[in-house]
Amino acid sequence: MSASTLWIGVGKTPPRPYTLADFYEQTTLLPGGHRRWLGRHSRQGVPLTGRTESVYRLSFRLTYDREPDGYVRGTCTLKHCVAGEHLADRIMRQSGNAGAEVATQ
Repeated sequence: MSASTLWIGVGKTPPRPYTLADFYEQTTLLPGGHRRWLGRHSRQGVPLTGRTESVYRLSFRLTYDREPDGYVRGTCTLKHCVAGEHLADRIMRQSGNAGAEVATQ
């Protein structure tokens, strides 16, 4: 069985990956370098790119050009900020490079 037959959206073209330009079109820049997601959100307010992927993971990948290790968490004071520079994964948190950002709102 080929991988294409396992894809749930058989007969449909898979969505193209987000680019940095796509990301900027879906966000608003706020004071302090924060970004607010304009797209879909979960019931808890978590910004989502699709059904399950958080915008935090997308923003992290676009900013650091790698997959995040573990959970992506905010390093600033603005709830649900999606600015890549304000996010850290497990590797960054454990190494102490979790963005010394103390941003203003």
